[in-house]
Amino acid sequence: MLTHDLRLAQRVADRAAFLENGRILEEGTTADFFENPRADALRRFLASPEDAHE
Repeated sequence: MLTHDLRLAQRVADRAAFLENGRILEEGTTADFFENPRADALRRFLASPEDAHE
């Protein structure tokens, strides 16, 4: 499944990946992906204002 809906991904995915410009920058288990992002770009994406309303 491909989604930008972070909450949906956290609920239904076993694994997650973050792509930027068509390249995978980070991938792993969903828990690790959201709790311990390594890539700066992923940390910025997870902190985006679009996600703050939930």
